[in-house]
Amino acid sequence: MAKRAEEAWHFYQQGAAKLEQDEPVGAESDFREALCLNPDSADAHHGLGWALLGQGDLAGAERSFLAALQLRPSEIRFHGVIGRLSIQTRQTDQLQT
Repeated sequence: MAKRAEEAWHFYQQGAAKLEQDEPVGAESDFREALCLNPDSADAHHGLGWALLGQGDLAGAERSFLAALQLRPSEIRFHGVIGRLSIQTRQTDQLQT
């Protein structure tokens, strides 16, 4: 079990580094791998949300951010990103109508 957690952390760190390098596609792959190894990683869900947002997938990003929030409801940064994403989603919807 500890080995899987260690591997999941490794993929999470790789994904975070790729986000820093503005590589959301590669980051998405790493965060998804981390989640396969540890589906209860709020940090990996949060990172996946940013990777999806970087690719313009607002719905997917929202699902990932909400999953992170559900796993760790006391994490203030998760609440903040949900609020900002909600505003952005509403603005996008208004532009399309």
